[in-house]
This record gives sequence, structure tokens and C-alpha cells, in this order.
Amino acid sequence: MRNGWWGLLIWLCWALPAMAQAERPIRIGIVEAAPAATLSANVDAVLLDGETTLARISARTPVAFAWNNGALEVALADGNRLAFKTPLRLRAATPAPENRLMVGTKPYRGDLEVRPGSGSLTVVNELPLEEYLYGVVPGEVIPSWHPEALKAQAVAARTYAISRLGQFASLGYDLKATVVSQVYGGVNLEKPSTNRAVDDTRGQILTYQGAPIDALYSDCSGGYTEAAGDVWGRPVPYLQSVPDFDQGSPRYTWTFTAAGGALPQAIAKLGASIGDLQDIIALERTFSGRVKRARLVGSQGQVEVTGEKLRFAFGLRSTFFNVARQPDGSFLF
Repeated sequence: MRNGWWGLLIWLCWALPAMAQAERPIRIGIVEAAPAATLSANVDAVLLDGETTLARISARTPVAFAWNNGALEVALADGNRLAFKTPLRLRAATPAPENRLMVGTKPYRGDLEVRPGSGSLTVVNELPLEEYLYGVVPGEVIPSWHPEALKAQAVAARTYAISRLGQFASLGYDLKATVVSQVYGGVNLEKPSTNRAVDDTRGQILTYQGAPIDALYSDCSGGYTEAAGDVWGRPVPYLQSVPDFDQGSPRYTWTFTAAGGALPQAIAKLGASIGDLQDIIALERTFSGRVKRARLVGSQGQVEVTGEKLRFAFGLRSTFFNVARQPDGSFLF
């Protein structure tokens, strides 16, 4: 019984901070390193410096921000101009579910913060985690898919976000709005079916030994996922090579031809000096069949590289390929 209570105590020590993290707003960098940005709202709003109100902004009235000599220069509709070296926030004057703040013509939930940087500005969208997921999940699935598939994606996206909160804290936000983190499109991306999937799984995440997993996902694995140890050289117990079910994906099979000037360019990216490329030989494959090591044979030598380095040098979709030299000297992957 003591062991049981001890296990419960350990779980609570992790679970309570994790629950608190899930409840705090998430901050997404939606505009990075820009010289200027224009913000507005579909309702009356306020411009804040911390919690101090600088100006009241009428609905649909644009506020122009620009980086100028290390400060944020703000041009208001009444002709006034303000300059601040601290972040400024645009917030709806009265909270309501239908409130939308705009960056240009793109609507977002929550607040918008403009931060001065080194030679540019950044726009951050701060909003509840669950509302952030509304703008993420439909970008990773087809909204007409089965509701259980949409729920699975919602749980994966939520887990990914929680496991990476604060990843870009040095830049003033948690996650990016691009594939570097998860693609986030704001309100324009939302769909009723995926919003419902987020609501139906509210607060649910995937854990391993009491902590959020690294919930990585991709649009297609070509028949088999890859084990983490074969990608990073660091095994992860829950990221193993298993069959997938994406045979209907348009990316399930692919071809790519490297020819002409692309060949010496690829060799140069590898930092090799082997002359004209004559052959590419797969030396070792992972359990799933992906190329782990390959030999490139040239007219003046040869070099061995990892499958990942070869992939990026040639711009391939993955390391899951066969390759053959064609009669015209090109290489068909």
C-alpha cells in the first residue's frame, strides 16, 4: 500500500504542474522578424503597455506598428504616434467568444502582442491552449475524416504543444506557427468537425512514465514508421518501428530524378570531393527498410554518408528509397 501511495504522490507531483501548464495561455509567434505589422479588431479594443491603457481603438480601426531605431513606433488612426521599447498588447475591450483580433486580414482568437526586437518586430498571439488547437488540427488532417481520427490528432497536437511549452521563451513565445512547431492558421483554418474533436478530448494528452510524450507525427510513413534510435541515435521506448495504414496517401510512393548540375551540387553539400558521381549504393538499412548508410562512388574517389545526409543533399522526401543510375547518367530515386 505504501508503494501505491508513493506512486500516486509521484504522479501528482508531475500531474499538478502539467495541469497548470495546460490551463495557462499559450503564446505563438505568428509574425517573425518583420519591419512592420498592422493590427485591428472586429470589436472595440484597447492598446496596453502592461496593464496600462494607452489608447482605445474603435472596431475595425487599423493600428500600424513599425520598428524604428530600437523602438516600436505606433501610428493611431487619430494621427497620434507613440514610441515604446516594451511589448504592447491589443486586447478586446470586452471579453466575448466572437471577439477576433486581426493581423492584416487574418483573424485570431485571444490577445495580440507586438514585441520590438533587433532590427524588427514580432507579433505573438496569446490564447487558451484549446483554442490554439482549433487552428492547428485542421491543418494536419482532412476535416471530413472519421471523428475518432480527428480526436486522435487533437490528442497528439495537444501533447506536442504541452511537451514544448516555453521552447522559444528567449524569443518571447512558446511555439512557432510553422512546421518548426505545428502549423497554426488561426480562425481562418478552423472547421466545425475539428473544433468538436478538440472539445471532445479537452485536456487529454499522451504520457509515458507520467510525463507528456514527444508526440511526433507526419503525414505519411510509406508503410512503416521509423524507430527513434535509427533517426537520432537515441532510443525512445514509445517511438518504435511499426506498420502504418497510409497506403491511400498521395505521398505513399514517390519518385525523384537527380540530373545535370544537381549532382555536383549535392556532392558539394556533403562536403565531398569525388569527381563525377557514378553510383550510389545502400550499405545498410534500418528495420523499416530506410537507408541508414550509403556509399557514393565517383570518378575520383568515394565517400560513405548517412541516409539522412544523403536525403538532405539531394532534397529527397525521406530515406525510404531505392536508387539506380539511368542510361543518361541521372539517378532515379
